[in-house]
Amino acid sequence: MGVSTPLNPWMWVWLIGGFAVFFGLSTFRYIRRTLRKREAFRTLAHQMGFGYFVYASNLAKAGYDLPPSLRPRKNLVDPARLGWRPGVQNILRGEKNGWIILFLETPSQEKDGAMETQALFKNPEADLPYFELVPLRLFDKFHRLLELDIRDIVSGPGMSRMELKGLGDFQRPRHHLWGETRQAREYENLFSKDFLEYLDGHPNWRLQGRGNVVVVYEENISMPPESLKNFADQAQKAMELFFEGMKNLRAGIPVEAGKGLASRAQNGGGMAGDGLASANLGHGSAVGETPDGGSIPTV
Repeated sequence: MGVSTPLNPWMWVWLIGGFAVFFGLSTFRYIRRTLRKREAFRTLAHQMGFGYFVYASNLAKAGYDLPPSLRPRKNLVDPARLGWRPGVQNILRGEKNGWIILFLETPSQEKDGAMETQALFKNPEADLPYFELVPLRLFDKFHRLLELDIRDIVSGPGMSRMELKGLGDFQRPRHHLWGETRQAREYENLFSKDFLEYLDGHPNWRLQGRGNVVVVYEENISMPPESLKNFADQAQKAMELFFEGMKNLRAGIPVEAGKGLASRAQNGGGMAGDGLASANLGHGSAVGETPDGGSIPTV
């Protein structure tokens, strides 16, 4: 019968020490990567004329609030349940043409541990029914049930997939339209041909709107600072087409596809080029940092 040899005490020291060093290096790399990313977002915000806020709490301390979350899960029955999950960060806030515009990172509700970049556009003049434009997918109705909470399915507003009109007889949209059944007529004058044609160039985008807010994002996709500027310009163009087209449709003004606002959107009108004002606190447009991690316009 063999005799077991006890482990050398120094072996335990080496094992514990090695783990501590590995953990310390990993933590250091994570912190360094996070700080570099924040600095890149802060630089981008300055270039775009936006205010930068590390967390939603910094945004609130500056006197601003996030619009209510428009995500489909757990938000259609009781308005009091509207809210953002903890972890919203790297917020860029600005204003243009009376709109409040935010770009932010938020934890995904569909994939644990994933972050998602969202663009929010708040137009005080808009009055939108709840809608979702969802990328084409197989078994879309089944996916829809997975996204909703049980109580939303049973007692929430009746949601149905509707025909997305406006592209013409020989063009098929690349998004599904989901809306409240009781407001079906509201969607007839919501999406212009110019907007739908532009949206076809972004088949992975998902849009949601309600009241005076529209959210644009790709599910489970977090955009690095170097990609956010391009996304910001494209999302702004889409919203210009959407709001202008909706206004004309509701007023009964015919819009010839490819002209007017559509051509302006294709020929520029990006965030930086238009001189979009940063979050206005009664000062100038240069961006300064607050002690608690945000940045606000300063003289």
